Amino acid sequence: MNLKDAVAKVKGALASKGAGRYLDYFLIHDDEILATDGRYTAGIPYTIAASCIVPGHEFSALVERLSEPIEIQQTEGFLKVRSGRLHGTLPTLPIDTVTFTRPEGKWKSAPDGLLDAILTVRPFVHTELQTWASCICLQPD
Repeated sequence: MNLKDAVAKVKGALASKGAGRYLDYFLIHDDEILATDGRYTAGIPYTIAASCIVPGHEFSALVERLSEPIEIQQTEGFLKVRSGRLHGTLPTLPIDTVTFTRPEGKWKSAPDGLLDAILTVRPFVHTELQTWASCICLQPD
């Protein structure tokens, strides 16, 4: 999987319209990329040589415009994204600047039937209450 595919898979967690530079963001850390709008978080395992928070819509728009291979270089306060002669520089924040619930443990493959089960209970998940009310608890057998 390349960076464009990874960003495309998780950018759906960002708000449809930019709520502000660091209200929608990507957290790049520990061999994963997480996207969040403060309510929803989506993540994907992806090895990248950076550990920072970047503005969500700006990062996804930049990655979509570039072609593979995409090079990433992190400097103090900035993330430089380059592909051939095209490049962009985004401001970053340290990963401890914001807090949100991150999944614990290692990434695992989803069992067969998980997506069907989630789609079945989706109508019963309320989206306008507290954060905990918009969650589904999964427990192993």
